[in-house]
Amino acid sequence: MMDSMAKILTEVSRLLLEDLPNSLHPHVADAEAKESAEPKALAVVKAGPALPVCELRAELLKDHRNLTFDPDTANKYLQLSTQNQKAKHTRSPDGQCQAHADRFELWQVMGSQSYSEGHHYWEVRISSHSVIIGVTYKKIQRKKQAGHKFSIGLDESSWGLQIREDCYLAWHRGQSHKIIEPLYRCLGVSLDYGTGVLLFYGIGNEMKSLNSFHCVFTEPLYPVFWLCEGRVVTLCQQN
Repeated sequence: MMDSMAKILTEVSRLLLEDLPNSLHPHVADAEAKESAEPKALAVVKAGPALPVCELRAELLKDHRNLTFDPDTANKYLQLSTQNQKAKHTRSPDGQCQAHADRFELWQVMGSQSYSEGHHYWEVRISSHSVIIGVTYKKIQRKKQAGHKFSIGLDESSWGLQIREDCYLAWHRGQSHKIIEPLYRCLGVSLDYGTGVLLFYGIGNEMKSLNSFHCVFTEPLYPVFWLCEGRVVTLCQQN
């Protein structure tokens, strides 16, 4: 009964938010409208050491969160840095990796932080394509599933953006939506829990909105990541 009600509320929320996008965050919406469109070529938009702060990003950074990876969830092939701010998919498993109920069999890792109210924003740097970033309820599938290398966005409890070499795929409920935009090495995630809005941004000289989800969230949300072999994901920190 609760699942059915959540589905109905999610659909109503999506329709309302599509009609009234500027009512969510008027300052952010106004700033985003002022940004010029990115070229549609599949070029690589690299982010240097210091990212430019446009009007939209400056507004989002007011709610920036410094994330860390949860080592108890990290797949044994994912090597975390000392401060749990960087994850690298290595060729050899960690021989000292202890069994834990929350550990992924898949090449995934969750963030230590969770959010159940308010607006939150974080940024990540990726070494290349073949990475997925997203958010999830704690109950996400941790075991390997036949025919799937990841579990992010394959059910109703997680939402993800897959960065591929030639495009992006937005995942939820096992369905994907293709997005043709340049490959960004730095990405931003904006979560407004109360209004049920999840936004993904590409960050280069300017910010570009890549995809949005409109849902009714019912449980705390954790950042979650999937890394193909050789890939590195770094959680950006702000003072």
